[in-house]
Amino acid sequence: MSLSLTHVWKGSGQGDFKSDDDDLSSQQESGKLTEVFLCPWSQRVEGKNALLRSSHVSIMSTYGDAANGIEDFQCNNVSFEKAGIDQGQHGPQKAYLTATFEKTKNEPGDGKSGKSNGRDFNNWVLSINLGGDVKTLAYNKWYWLKEDKKIKILREDLAGLGKIFPTGTVSYSGIVRNIVGPPPVVNVLGKINSTDFLGFEAEQLLFLGATLNEVGNERNEVVDGETRKVLDYECSLNFSWKPTGWNNVYIPEINDFKRIYVDIPPEKVGDPPVVRELYVKDNFEDLNANFWVNIDQITVED
Repeated sequence: MSLSLTHVWKGSGQGDFKSDDDDLSSQQESGKLTEVFLCPWSQRVEGKNALLRSSHVSIMSTYGDAANGIEDFQCNNVSFEKAGIDQGQHGPQKAYLTATFEKTKNEPGDGKSGKSNGRDFNNWVLSINLGGDVKTLAYNKWYWLKEDKKIKILREDLAGLGKIFPTGTVSYSGIVRNIVGPPPVVNVLGKINSTDFLGFEAEQLLFLGATLNEVGNERNEVVDGETRKVLDYECSLNFSWKPTGWNNVYIPEINDFKRIYVDIPPEKVGDPPVVRELYVKDNFEDLNANFWVNIDQITVED
């Protein structure tokens, strides 16, 4: 069943929520916008997830008046409440979703680390440190030409020589706030990306782990009518980058990389072996901090 989400506005007969154009302009200047949507009660969580971290322009183009979409505003909080009265034992039939949009921005960092305080995962800072990996050349394979004659390079002349392939370490850093429990990054620890990620092709990034450090900036913010303490945390996702792909191994005899496999014996006699590669692949969705749970996203249901 597809999501049914209706933008509620003044005069719709469904509620008096949306501000007039003057109030909308005033909200825009303040850096915050509020929109209300109506959906079936059974789809309230799906609707909330569709709104969270989406831009105001995309949401209005999909569920409202595209002409009223405003750029550079992103939904950072959604709460819901019952719409109308309960229908006996079947409970409420509709829900109002109140979405708060804030103007996206990258605030200045601390001047030392050079890392961005922008909370949008798409605006974090990417750092790359390049290096090289030396691969030993195979003996009895290499030669040089002298008057079109092949002169084989002796074993002792190849000692200590090799071919350098570029590698690197990659970190992606930004600010998150009020994380509830550990981020789900452990789900992809030691795995490689199955699809393009952060501009790198599939299988080029090996996830090594993350660091999460409190940077303070303690403050009180009103969320869903409640005053809550908010703290910022600096997070860095760390990877090892291998342009040739982590499931490809250098074969000296051919001076090239080849994908390698291993057959795991089956659990049941007669079944074919399980074919595995060197590294497990994952889509890395759990690394997107925009979808980590934080305190200001928690809503207690009745």
